[in-house]
Amino acid sequence: MTTFKLTIPEFNEHTLALLQLLKSDKSIQIEQETEVDWYEELTQEQKASIERGLEDVKAGRVTPHETVISEIRQLIESKKTA
Repeated sequence: MTTFKLTIPEFNEHTLALLQLLKSDKSIQIEQETEVDWYEELTQEQKASIERGLEDVKAGRVTPHETVISEIRQLIESKKTA
């Protein structure tokens, strides 16, 4: 037995016809896997949290990564000398 994996990004009349032809051969076993978008697997609470974060970005309520790293380094250094 040989196993092949096909990825079909979108169905159209040609891919549907090909699948129907393959399905007509009873010696060929076809299993369909549909990928689920990771976002759809999130809870409503997680989705709401993402939306709040996006609203914060739009409103400018963010701190650049470099600023945070600099502040943390300063805090660490102040604790070393204390």
